[in-house]
Amino acid sequence: MQQNLSLKVCSKPSAPSTPSTGSGTALRIGFAFTLFLAFLLLSSCMPKKKTSSRLKVVASVPVLYDWTRNLMDERENTRLFLNLIVKNGLQYHSFSPGITEENLINSADLLIYVGGPSEQWIDDIIKNNPSAKDGRLVLKLIDCITDDSSETPDEHFIFSPVKAKVCCQEISDYLCKLDPQNEASYKESCSKYKGLLSILDNSFQIQAQKTQNQDFIICDRMPFGPLFKEYGFNYVALYDKCPAPEKFQPETETIKEFGRKIDQTNAGAVYVFDNSDKKLAKQVIAASKNPKCDTLVFDSMEGLTLSQLFSGKNYINIMQNNLTLLRPN
Repeated sequence: MQQNLSLKVCSKPSAPSTPSTGSGTALRIGFAFTLFLAFLLLSSCMPKKKTSSRLKVVASVPVLYDWTRNLMDERENTRLFLNLIVKNGLQYHSFSPGITEENLINSADLLIYVGGPSEQWIDDIIKNNPSAKDGRLVLKLIDCITDDSSETPDEHFIFSPVKAKVCCQEISDYLCKLDPQNEASYKESCSKYKGLLSILDNSFQIQAQKTQNQDFIICDRMPFGPLFKEYGFNYVALYDKCPAPEKFQPETETIKEFGRKIDQTNAGAVYVFDNSDKKLAKQVIAASKNPKCDTLVFDSMEGLTLSQLFSGKNYINIMQNNLTLLRPN
């Protein structure tokens, strides 16, 4: 009996079809684009964080800049940005402002300036520019200085440690108004800095006592008039104001009189200020009987630069150095 055998052929299942390389890339791009759109949609619905920009503090001259950078702790402060108007060693009394300085003043959140005759141009910019930043604070320090007389204080009051303490307190108060969230820090910095000014003040008082019967001979202009009067230092000056007139030349008899003053007081030195060519001092010494009389130079900080401030020169140590020059004969 013949058996019929049926052969079952088990065929290998075919692999599922895969998309081509091109279509796979298109799918991935489409998926990424969908995610990007979803991100944009979600981002637009989320509340936006306000970007915090630093508040601009502008000081007119290096002395005020140095006070303010100490009072605001400039190296650590992330809320305020400090800038200087009269920089790069430019002369304070002959400074001619341009558009850069005008923009600095108009963009300031806090403007700090001396406010004397040499800064009349700042008063003019403030008065004539309605485009200044809204809510700007303006501190004119000369308005904070009281005097026994009815006269306007000499703009060189900044060289007196006594007046410097008054000014620094005012600056600190304005920093607190500008940035109240850091008020405690500004008050602490002010207390520390006024402590340094008190030490300087005391040192000047002691030196004034040591030299109370001595006349200091100034062969130059005299920006330290308010400082000397504050402590009672006696002095004679060829020109008892600052700045001196251009090409100032005292009379010959005045030169001879100052030469005789060297002889009468047995002075070991006469004094000039930074940027002096010392010509008048040489003429006075030549008119005396002491050709070895020295010429010492006071630093009025009028040509102080930012690079010098950043390298360590500052109001306190410059005034300490000036004090050491006021030595007894």
